[in-house]
Amino acid sequence: MAYVIDKHCSTCHYCFHECPVHAIRFVGREYAIDQEKCIGCGKCEKVCPAGVIVNTEAPKPAPHA
Repeated sequence: MAYVIDKHCSTCHYCFHECPVHAIRFVGREYAIDQEKCIGCGKCEKVCPAGVIVNTEAPKPAPHA
């Protein structure tokens, strides 16, 4: 699973509380996703109000021609 939290995280705690496997932890002054625990459900991405959680393995949209 390749969900990551961007450096612009506002630490709102929504993702932390939503993760069913507790793969999100507070590190220093921001949240991080433990890739070994993450099951790739995408719940964290859906609840992130800042839109800073992304799946790096998701296909990228094709550029406009």
